[in-house]
Amino acid sequence: MPASNVNHHRETARVLIVGDQNSVRAELTTLLEYSGFECLKPESVESDHADLSAAPDLVIMHIAQLGKESPKQVQALRRRYHKPLICLLPYPSETQLPAVAALGANLLLFQPLDLRDAKLRLQLLLWEQKAKQPWPIVDRRHRDRRQTRADPASQRNPESLQILEREKAVICNGKRIRLTPKEYRLLLLPASEPERVFSTQEIIAWLWTDRPRADGANVHQYIYSLRKKIEPNPRHPRYVHTVPAVGYVLTY
Repeated sequence: MPASNVNHHRETARVLIVGDQNSVRAELTTLLEYSGFECLKPESVESDHADLSAAPDLVIMHIAQLGKESPKQVQALRRRYHKPLICLLPYPSETQLPAVAALGANLLLFQPLDLRDAKLRLQLLLWEQKAKQPWPIVDRRHRDRRQTRADPASQRNPESLQILEREKAVICNGKRIRLTPKEYRLLLLPASEPERVFSTQEIIAWLWTDRPRADGANVHQYIYSLRKKIEPNPRHPRYVHTVPAVGYVLTY
């Protein structure tokens, strides 16, 4: 998914890199620009001014060493820019995990950085922000409702799949289906672009931002669980289809 597909206002997404190590900022700027992002003039963590005219889409804060002030610095950047915030830090030890979790970042990236994985996670984070707008499948539900009111003779397809985004619920075959948070999040990704094939890696990055070692088996497990709940016949799915060696696609 190129950056242009997740940002409707400009062709490339703008990233602001914040940190006190010039070498890391310079290296990260080079990597992100190579991947198609526009990097704004970097700032120091201690900078007390904000170039709001720059309007970054994402803010990346490099944390060389976790400290007591790190969560406060993260929150200060949130208040300054009101944009998704990513923390880049060395791979933590098990004893550091509580401190990492307390940072309150939208996304965590660890060094050494896997560029391909990082690019995908940043693009999905941008898409997630855009996806807070009404889902296409939800818009269609509203149009069906208006059409039903205008024409009493018209009836909604009882076998249709409906996602009620506001209520975090799904209606399938006329019945309300209860999904786990992970199953619901899984369904939202292909529902954002029906008929588009999403790769296994895209699904992993979407579902497990805090679990870099998730794999295709984990995805298959949740696809299986989701199908059992929403498919009339899970062995012959109507909605969520497997595209061999590629990923999954939603049709309805």
